[in-house]
Amino acid sequence: MARMRRRGFTLIELLVVIAIIAILIGLLLPAVQKVREAANKNKCANNLKQMTLACLNVENDRGFFPPGYGALGDANVQKANAPRLQSASHPSIVSSTYGVGNMRNGTWHMWILPFMEFGALFEALPRPTGGGIPIGQWDWAKRGQPDQFVCPSEPRYQEVYNGAATTDYAGLAGTWVKSPAGMMGGDGMLFWRSKVKISDVTDGTAFTAIIVERPRSINEGEWGWWYQPNGTANPMGSTPSWDEDVLVGTSEPSTGDSSLGGGSGCANSVGPSYLPKYDPPKRTTYLPGDKCRCGPCDHFRVWSQHQAGAQWAMVDGSVKMIPYQLSTTGRLVIKALGTRNGGEAIDESNISAW
Repeated sequence: MARMRRRGFTLIELLVVIAIIAILIGLLLPAVQKVREAANKNKCANNLKQMTLACLNVENDRGFFPPGYGALGDANVQKANAPRLQSASHPSIVSSTYGVGNMRNGTWHMWILPFMEFGALFEALPRPTGGGIPIGQWDWAKRGQPDQFVCPSEPRYQEVYNGAATTDYAGLAGTWVKSPAGMMGGDGMLFWRSKVKISDVTDGTAFTAIIVERPRSINEGEWGWWYQPNGTANPMGSTPSWDEDVLVGTSEPSTGDSSLGGGSGCANSVGPSYLPKYDPPKRTTYLPGDKCRCGPCDHFRVWSQHQAGAQWAMVDGSVKMIPYQLSTTGRLVIKALGTRNGGEAIDESNISAW
């Protein structure tokens, strides 16, 4: 009895099946990406909430929020709109005038580590005043930094630069970190040698921002270091004045780093009264292999790797996704969110109306 031959797929049928699968994948991919971004945004908001709660725990424990950059036990406090407060530096850096003596100093990221279940990391961090793992034996690439300091939408997630741990979150210093005349801002929550108490927030804790999204600039990560263990003067390296690595103002005036193509071209403010530039990066040319899609000037303003806007953490622990704004009214609200005692009358309706 003759056996029946099994009929296989023809080439045309196979191509049709492949085409159908490709179309289905094309339809599903945007949905998958949308779900992934929604999850990333939620994780980012949770990061901001955890860091804010840690700052609140520092305030509850010590009576004041951690310094944006400085020593936790520093008796000297930077005054608003005044020259940078200076004192004798660590003895190993004779020429510097920006240190805080032999006290352990560092960024607000470092000070909240023990309040985020990273007490062991805090104790292990190398420091020039003694203690911790010796500087020459520290390697961020092997140890890994806290996930909470990096936005999951960041394409350079967990990358380190030249041995420095980087972050996508900046403490809000207020209107600016420093003015065109070199005056320190000091009207926000976290700034150079700050010592802000919860009672100082007279604008309301629900409408005063403390931590915002601000990805590190450029692909290589030259800016945005929250800890650099290779220096001899302090955790940030041999130049302790780089508070702008971890701080940002809502309305930075003309400022920037000329070595990165910044300088006077990095004005963050527009219009009257230093209205903030609060819109997505508009860089049209990119460096080879650039993942950031941003320029050096973007380091001096609030933005994010999300599409619609950036997430802002308020002093009360709430997190708000605030859409990018071009209107004068919207930018005035952005500016008001940066100050703790500016006397601006804003509420949820000002933000939800956008």
